[in-house]
Amino acid sequence: MLETDRLILRPVEDSDLDDLFNNWSSDLITTKYLTFKTHTSKKQTEKFIENLKKSCKNNDFQWVIEYKENHQVIGVISGTHSYKYKCIELGYSISSKYFNNGFMTEALKKISDYLLYDLNYNVIEAIIPSKNIASIKVAQNIGMKLEATLSNRFISKDDVIQDLLIYSKFSNK
Repeated sequence: MLETDRLILRPVEDSDLDDLFNNWSSDLITTKYLTFKTHTSKKQTEKFIENLKKSCKNNDFQWVIEYKENHQVIGVISGTHSYKYKCIELGYSISSKYFNNGFMTEALKKISDYLLYDLNYNVIEAIIPSKNIASIKVAQNIGMKLEATLSNRFISKDDVIQDLLIYSKFSNK
């Protein structure tokens, strides 16, 4: 578990189902750039929670973002690693109800420092659709730099073809 001034970053629990469904997975705006379809039932979110737990058992990182003020889960941050290169790919998303409050920058800064300096990963990266301006700004705000552009690699839910941008931050060891 990690903590910032306003947030608790912790493993997902079964009791997070209502918050994840209501604040996150059923929200069309929140899920716009995510790889899964917007959830229309809690059963879908329940399966998602099961998958997050399995992923943790396989040594990936999964955090839910709990807002201290109301104790609601408002987002998710995932980290998939490559042992070969000591690299972590981060994926992150927060409820549209909480956009533009600096929550994701706050959470990702804490997690990136933890991964790079406490766990000694060499690099963290985020692969972001080119039209996802908010995620690009978060990556830049925590010190990630554009490292590569993969042309025409992402098709959005509304069938718009976009580039994928790879943002990275190195431990500078």
